Amino acid sequence: MPMLVIRNIAKHFPARAPEWVTSVGLASWGMSLLGPEPVFSASVYMAGMADIMSEMKWGWLAVAVGFIRLVALFVNGTYDGFRHSPFLRASTGFVACFVWTSVWIGLLASPTGRIAYAMILAIEIINVWRAISDMGEARTQHERA
Repeated sequence: MPMLVIRNIAKHFPARAPEWVTSVGLASWGMSLLGPEPVFSASVYMAGMADIMSEMKWGWLAVAVGFIRLVALFVNGTYDGFRHSPFLRASTGFVACFVWTSVWIGLLASPTGRIAYAMILAIEIINVWRAISDMGEARTQHERA
């Protein structure tokens, strides 16, 4: 059974690698906000995000969305019959886009942050587009069954 799970995930992994990477990145970024060292107060660039929500809330949002998305990717790669995982991937992708857009806007004045986070945001937009495409494919397969 474990080998079958690994084989199924490996089958989908090349197409989903950017989602796995950005999901782990989002959850890791969130965990850094939950750590003992303050992040928002250490950077003037994060003041806009602090105006929207507290550092703790941003952290928990990022961790939760990253984790839910990782579970959806695991399910998507393991159980072909679960047709709702593309919806979970797309919806968590939209929330991830909100988080990364907020970070990007906050870092527009930063010489390097604006470029790095713009690239992450671009990858997330592609991820959402792919998940939405998978939703259509899953619906078509479900209607044929």
